[in-house]
Amino acid sequence: MKKEDEEEILKVFGAKSTKEILEYLDQHDAAPYMEMAEFANVGTLNLRLIELIRFKLVSHHLERKPNRIEWYEITEKGRQVLKQLEILIELTAESS
Repeated sequence: MKKEDEEEILKVFGAKSTKEILEYLDQHDAAPYMEMAEFANVGTLNLRLIELIRFKLVSHHLERKPNRIEWYEITEKGRQVLKQLEILIELTAESS
């Protein structure tokens, strides 16, 4: 991974709503956009989803038969990252 990508992913992990989005998708397996808009404003949610999709932590799905259906799912990689993120938070909380 390039240094720029490392810095970007670390920013994403610390950014507002990242952990909440991953936790929500982990708990619900899949969710439409509007469900996640309950805990993040539209601008933040859009940006976080783009970032999470870029790093393959979340996948985006769209069907157009007969009506448009759009949803997001956490990937296996996203589940693993969430678990490690929770461990990191726990470890750092213990040392304070």
